Amino acid sequence: MNIKKVYGAAIVQATTSNPNGDPDNDGAPRKDINDYGMISPVAFKRRLRDSVARRSDAWQGVVDELGISSKEAEERFQVYVLKDRKPEAIKKEVENIDNFQSKYWDARVFGNTILESSERGGSRDSVRCGVVTVYTGKSLAPVDLGAQTFTRVAGIQEGKDQGMGIECHKYVEHAIYLQPFCVNPERAKETGVEQKDIKVLLGLVPHLYDGRSASSAGVEVLEVWTFEFNGRSTMPIQRFISAITPRLKVERPTQYSDYEFVTMGRALAALSGFAEGTLKEWVSSQEAVLEPKTPLKRAA
Repeated sequence: MNIKKVYGAAIVQATTSNPNGDPDNDGAPRKDINDYGMISPVAFKRRLRDSVARRSDAWQGVVDELGISSKEAEERFQVYVLKDRKPEAIKKEVENIDNFQSKYWDARVFGNTILESSERGGSRDSVRCGVVTVYTGKSLAPVDLGAQTFTRVAGIQEGKDQGMGIECHKYVEHAIYLQPFCVNPERAKETGVEQKDIKVLLGLVPHLYDGRSASSAGVEVLEVWTFEFNGRSTMPIQRFISAITPRLKVERPTQYSDYEFVTMGRALAALSGFAEGTLKEWVSSQEAVLEPKTPLKRAA
């Protein structure tokens, strides 16, 4: 099955939380020299890999929607980039590159370019580029950082009757990030990727932060936009990004209402005439009406 070219972008909101810590800055949220917040491509891919590896609720929803059987999941949707997996074991498996790519979903989608040749062994013949490229996420405005000291009633150190983490929680006050990604079919034959592999990725992107840690408890995906091309096109991804990026209502936004989000009609108008394809939008704030089964009673 032919893989279609796709431009995509996740719009992520962070409120008093840390979407991606910087180890070079004591774990504080990443930002550039102009104080714009950043989310690394590695962090984006890590969350997708973790969702597949731990068989998350989001993964189960995708499995049900795509009809992936337990047998197929075991044979074709494993993850090779895991914290407890030793490089020697991976290099051993990659000696049979066809079996390796057939087994590991992330190798088919993101490639295995971390498996570089070395003096100890390995071959560049087994290095493959994936079809999915993830760009650095960037906030739409400069961010303000803060820090909190947490205490706990019970101490964990000998001789201490309480615990304290001085400035242990470093966070962004408020920010909305845009993280683009692209599916490029040119490399599809090299990794054996299938359209189902891409559908798994697209199905998981809205749930990037479902498995939240304490530091990222206030991070959520607000929207996911994708544009699936009909055939080949030279339209630059920047035009897609420009069409779907929220606009600032104020110079220094501090809350959700300080942004004007793009409607489907507006995005279609911005892309009209540049390429043929299908524009899709996933929005987290779907309206719903809750009707109690029994009417509320006034207190006597």
